[in-house]
Amino acid sequence: MAERSDAEGGATARPGADAPAPLPALDIYRSLFEHTINGLAFHELVLDAEGCPIDYVFLEVNAAFEKQTGLRRESILGRRVTEVLPGIERDAADWIGRYGRVALTGESIQFQQFSAILGRWYHVAAFSPARGCFATVFSDVTEHKRLEDALRESEQRYRDRSTELGAVLNTTHVQLALLDRHMRFLMVNDAYERACGHRREELIGRGHFEFFPNEENERIFRRVAATGEPFYVEEKPFEFADQPERGVTYWNWSLVPVKDAAGQVQRVLLSLLDVTGQVAARRAVEELAAERKRAEEALREADRRKTEFLGVLSHELRNPLAPIRNAVWLLDRAEPGGEQARRAKQIVQRQIDHLSRIVDDLLDVTRITRGKIDLQKGRVDLAELVHRTVEDYKALFTARGVELVQHLGSLSVWLDADATRISQAVGNLLQNAAKFTERGGRVEVAVTREPHGTALVRVRDDGLGIVPEILGRIFDPFTQGDDSLHRSRGGLGVGLSLVKGFVELHGGSVEARSDGRGRGAEFLIRLPVAPERPALRGPPRTAVTMRRRRVLVIEDNLDAAETLRDVLLTWDHEVEVAHDGREGVEKARGFRPDVVLCDIGLPVMDGYEVARALRADPALASCVLVAVTGYALPEDQARAMEAGFHRHLGKPVPMDDIEAVLAMEPQRRQP
Repeated sequence: MAERSDAEGGATARPGADAPAPLPALDIYRSLFEHTINGLAFHELVLDAEGCPIDYVFLEVNAAFEKQTGLRRESILGRRVTEVLPGIERDAADWIGRYGRVALTGESIQFQQFSAILGRWYHVAAFSPARGCFATVFSDVTEHKRLEDALRESEQRYRDRSTELGAVLNTTHVQLALLDRHMRFLMVNDAYERACGHRREELIGRGHFEFFPNEENERIFRRVAATGEPFYVEEKPFEFADQPERGVTYWNWSLVPVKDAAGQVQRVLLSLLDVTGQVAARRAVEELAAERKRAEEALREADRRKTEFLGVLSHELRNPLAPIRNAVWLLDRAEPGGEQARRAKQIVQRQIDHLSRIVDDLLDVTRITRGKIDLQKGRVDLAELVHRTVEDYKALFTARGVELVQHLGSLSVWLDADATRISQAVGNLLQNAAKFTERGGRVEVAVTREPHGTALVRVRDDGLGIVPEILGRIFDPFTQGDDSLHRSRGGLGVGLSLVKGFVELHGGSVEARSDGRGRGAEFLIRLPVAPERPALRGPPRTAVTMRRRRVLVIEDNLDAAETLRDVLLTWDHEVEVAHDGREGVEKARGFRPDVVLCDIGLPVMDGYEVARALRADPALASCVLVAVTGYALPEDQARAMEAGFHRHLGKPVPMDDIEAVLAMEPQRRQP
């Protein structure tokens, strides 16, 4: 080892026969050295001229050493302890004498030492890896020492609660109990007494497990008493056998053995902290985080489905527009009244009907979602209703080459239901079956009465079937059974959602079954039946003869205004047209119409303002105000009624509805 000298003439041991050997394998054990929880340091003695130890130098220290002493490695390596810790001279002789014997004789020692410089208690073990060098392994036992002192004092004075220690123990919220090695209570503080539900007088002198039997906890207690090793556990669940109403509680446990001078465990300090509230709070936060994650995933899925739906909607709207445009081109060139013109007009009518169904389905989905559908219930024979619906769709199945078979039985099955909505639900199932059954396939429709007052409508096909990943959400709005690019099956994915909505509004349920792709599908509608008697039919309505009317059309869409005017002129009515709200009000004051057909989304003045203006004019108080608009939600209808309209018609309006409002009698003028 290289010679070291100082102002006092001291030198380190010289290499030779009795010189210290190199430190053993430091590099090999570097990982163990750095990661042990105990402080570890290697030192070299500084000897005087006579070979007596007068100081020692820091050769290497680990991270635990830095943590426990507060000394930084880079500031102490290569330096003497008397330089690193000024003022250590008053107890340095004791330390250096002990460590010198270890380094020079090879003996190992253990002791506890209070460092006046660092103000801490340490348990120290020293050994010599090579002559002239020594290593120290130590732990900061200040808290343990403080606890031992406090426990010794508490054992002497635990009955006197007026002492300072008693006051401290009884003001803490931590539950503390001191037990002997046989697990009998020697002392408990107020917090423990409150938490366990037993008075101090009941506990002292009796065994812990008389009150709180638990085999696992008893094994832990006895292991601590036998081995002297402390035990710590966080959030340990526990149930009080004698207090089941408390349910499961959660505790942070600490078992600290208290030893005598010979190292034998004499006492065990049990400390408990009830963390049930914290556990519940953390779990609530975790659940909120999980809920937020689910919500974010749902939003992402909703956004994906919205984007997909908009693409599908564009596809479904453009498809009928193409034949309409082609038919219009043909009508310009075909012989009026000829076969080609007749076919073109049929195409236009079919495609308009198709577009109207798309819009109606979207509105119905919105109404169901928002609870805005009012059922027009009456006594309905379900078997007869299903039969009529099947007859309406026979042509569709014939055109597709699919066999349609009915099993409706001979008995009536009566419901209190909205016949239109139930027919729509069954019709949607039939359309779906026709769409997904190949030519030559078979669809069966059956109506039966089940036990417990339930009617069953069953629609079964042997078509393409439903894959499992779709089956679970087949009734969700905009779910597509055909996700291929060409979308040969068509549809917006709202038909089955409407079926579910209409059926549930009647207090029923709908179920889908399929064994997978290519295995067909089956849909079952269950509805509550009514007593077996038909409702009395009211007298038939008398048809109203339509008279010639003065009609004002207020519509900013030129094509819509002109075509409606031509229809009205065909019926021999007197017609005026205005293209914005203000013009409409001015024409009404001069024209004095019997009926006003008014759009809502108008420039200058909207339709609501027009209605209020006309209703405020005494000269126009008797005219019939009809909203003809694309705003067709229930709240739009209510707003139109509030503004003064007598009727609300959603575009595109069937001509029968136009005829009906023209047949309405003029309203009597209010006095």
